[in-house]
Amino acid sequence: MLSTRRRSVVSALAAVMALTLVGLVVGTPSDARADAPAASTISGRVLGQTADGGVIPVTSGTLHLLVPTSGHALAAAVEFRPDGTYTFSGLGPGRYNVYFALRYPSIYVRNVRVEVTVPTPDSDTVAPDLVLALAGTFSGTVSALVDGVVTPVGSAHIEVLVKDAATGTFRHHEDAYATWPGAWSIGYLPSGTYRLKFEDDSSSPRTRDIVYWPSALRSSGALDLVVTPGKSFTGLDVVLPDRSLASHRIAGADRFGTSAASLSSRWGFPDSAGVAPEVPVLYIASGRDFPDALSAGPAAARQDGALLLVDRDGIPEVVRDEITRLSPDRIVVVGGEAAVSASVFEALESMQPSIERIAGADRYETSRLVAREAFPDGADRAYFATGASFPDALSAGPAAARHGGPVVLVRGLAGDVDTATAELVVALGAPPAIIVGGLQVVDRGVENSLIAISRAGGRISGPDRFATSVALNAELPASETAFVASGRGFADALVAGAAAARVGAPLYLSERSCVPEGVRRAVLDGEALDLVLVGGDASLGTGVEGFSTPCG
Repeated sequence: MLSTRRRSVVSALAAVMALTLVGLVVGTPSDARADAPAASTISGRVLGQTADGGVIPVTSGTLHLLVPTSGHALAAAVEFRPDGTYTFSGLGPGRYNVYFALRYPSIYVRNVRVEVTVPTPDSDTVAPDLVLALAGTFSGTVSALVDGVVTPVGSAHIEVLVKDAATGTFRHHEDAYATWPGAWSIGYLPSGTYRLKFEDDSSSPRTRDIVYWPSALRSSGALDLVVTPGKSFTGLDVVLPDRSLASHRIAGADRFGTSAASLSSRWGFPDSAGVAPEVPVLYIASGRDFPDALSAGPAAARQDGALLLVDRDGIPEVVRDEITRLSPDRIVVVGGEAAVSASVFEALESMQPSIERIAGADRYETSRLVAREAFPDGADRAYFATGASFPDALSAGPAAARHGGPVVLVRGLAGDVDTATAELVVALGAPPAIIVGGLQVVDRGVENSLIAISRAGGRISGPDRFATSVALNAELPASETAFVASGRGFADALVAGAAAARVGAPLYLSERSCVPEGVRRAVLDGEALDLVLVGGDASLGTGVEGFSTPCG
């Protein structure tokens, strides 16, 4: 079948081809003189490529003479001969476009034109050959594996990607759509290197809805199709497979080990060819309480930095080893001495003298200070969550990082925003204020006062912590990676939030032994290929791996 673009071209050309080929000149060529005699000619040939590299005369189409500057057609006298040669006559000096409009359907790619200059009155000018490129074609079928049965897909979208010779990357070229029973075809392809992307979201939520030919889940795994003049590829059949997720787990012996393991993983700051990564800033927060680390994760992501957890009165050996490996340019300790003691600060200072502590009178002031330090030039958005509990602020971290903003803790049931938080919003440039969580954690008065300062924003929430994480992630661009952490404990989720923020992936919260249905549907209906569980079996059991066990 013809693609949508080709059908529109055919319709447009039908009107052009209705023009009379012999008659009075209805326009003038560019640079022509009004008093110049019209006694010149333009002659040339229309040729088409052949599969063996030769050319043959082509007459299946219509010749037109156009004004280059406007594209207007001139009704000039033309003789078009069976051997593909032509002559326009009765022309004055000036610039012209000779345009050959194909008669569709055709074996050639597209219409062609050449620019010709008639230098003087009463001259005979020979135009360059009009050479039509022989087109390639693709055709095949699309099916889906639905509940173990291969079923034709009559609504699939096929995107044709072409390789850019200059950059080596693939870009959009054209679209096609399958018809029942899953058959599709596309023609008029110029020579080049192509990839095919198949998409369908109508078969089943359990079906993988994006596949690159022949069966790759990523563009990098696709097979290239090299089109030469006249090359036709048939049998480009694709079966969209069952959706499955590759499960990975980041876990250590305890919360501190998990914290270190996240940074050495491929989603953190792994060594490359034995060389340690560059870490501009390392945030250190308590692994025994959640408030300080909630704002530290997005702040670290903003600066391409990392987050590690420590004990109040000591640095676990696994964390100390990770700090040594990372060798950060500077360290920021978040929280007062009640959270991270002076002795721990001194031990960190011995490892990196460029160190500072950010601490306020309480968790709310600390959160504001972290935001000011990490976003000195303002923010694109600001997320506000209750400081009384951790789930909403944890889920907000990756979204805030992706949208270039902080997570700020507030007294959610205060009825109004406090002066210090209002001043912070102004200092951040009054970005849109996103309130995270329901009215039971952040009341309407706090919401309205924040939005009044920002003049934009809204609330993102769900009926529970799991649904709120889904709602937040719906705001993010599609990702091939999804992080999952326990919604019942904060330590592993702190680590997961920082890791997800770094790579621009969503963070979902889950029960220990099963996956809430809303979370399961969001991930399976998305584009995730890799599922990264953060925490050991005590936090996320085997039923969460691969999302094999739904709750309820």
